[in-house]
Amino acid sequence: MKTLARIFAYVVYLAGFAILLIMQTNKYDWMHDMDPSIPAGSIQDTGNAAIFALFVLIVIAIAQLILLLATRKKLEKILSAGLILLAFAVWAVRFW
Repeated sequence: MKTLARIFAYVVYLAGFAILLIMQTNKYDWMHDMDPSIPAGSIQDTGNAAIFALFVLIVIAIAQLILLLATRKKLEKILSAGLILLAFAVWAVRFW
């Protein structure tokens, strides 16, 4: 596989993984920090963050899956599969 395409797949993964880590699960959680009289989790949001996070997860999984299928190196195949599993685990813990 071309080096530029490989680098692009890893950059897409890193950017998407950073988005998964940075995104808040509830955009109103900060209100409890400002005013403790507001119970944490009392304000419900629409769930759009979870949908967007799922979209990001699918994009980074596809990028790594293409890399996994296109490479011939066993170590890179294992790395791609591990990165996909790591992204799914992070998404499941944060948004499920």
